[in-house]
Amino acid sequence: MPSKKRPALLLLCLLLLGLLLWYRQSRPEPTLLEVEHQYIADAERIQYTQANRPLYIFRLPPKSSQTSSVSFVLFHGGGWIYPTISQILPVARALQEMGHEVLLPEYRVLSVDKSTPAEAVEDARRALDFISKLNKDPARSYIIGGVSVGAQLAAMMLSDAFLAQHAMKEKIKGAVMLSPVLDISPGGYGHDMVAHLDWQRISPMHQTFGAQGRVPVFLAHARDDREVAFETTALFSKRTDIISTRHAYDTGGHLIFIRHQPSIDDVAQKIKVWMDAMGA
Repeated sequence: MPSKKRPALLLLCLLLLGLLLWYRQSRPEPTLLEVEHQYIADAERIQYTQANRPLYIFRLPPKSSQTSSVSFVLFHGGGWIYPTISQILPVARALQEMGHEVLLPEYRVLSVDKSTPAEAVEDARRALDFISKLNKDPARSYIIGGVSVGAQLAAMMLSDAFLAQHAMKEKIKGAVMLSPVLDISPGGYGHDMVAHLDWQRISPMHQTFGAQGRVPVFLAHARDDREVAFETTALFSKRTDIISTRHAYDTGGHLIFIRHQPSIDDVAQKIKVWMDAMGA
């Protein structure tokens, strides 16, 4: 009797294996955007505009019992190509633990939206306009910033051309720029992506600042960054007459504030000292 059952059992096993393989092959792989959203599944998701897809702000509430009236608005990097909101998460989590609300806007990127860096800048402006209407607390103020091209977006929001356009300008108390992309001229970062555009309009190095009020800027950069020349932060401060505090790290490269936790913790503490010094 047992010998008669073996062929049926083997057939059943083969059938189950076939079904499993079929299921795995027929199930679509998650997109990069879906994977990135999984990294931040604990955040409140708020739609701020509708482009060719909904664009969201991810809100991380403060985790410390000592909460601050200063919120951070941080833009992720990814070379205007990838929707890598996970890049800014380590710094965002550190600020969250220090008692700050952190708002992380996503924006259109080439790999998902076939978009240009100019459209990313426009999305950053829309995000700030939306955030200015989101919180009606008169005591609430904001520090904007980002890492890599996210810092480029934040820098553009401080320029005279854009600061006059968004309703949040009175509430911006400072900016934090980490491994910042500040010059996209020929020879600068990513010029091949903007050469066909009016790139001077979205290059922070080529903007004017101060007509709408000067905002203190915190800059942090690794000397061995091979993507963005370390010297650009000093040149940016000098050329634009920005009031800046500049911190240099000897090693760590372009991804120092994304992958190296000791540097992330250190820069978060330096941001706190900078904020205390300016009374924020």
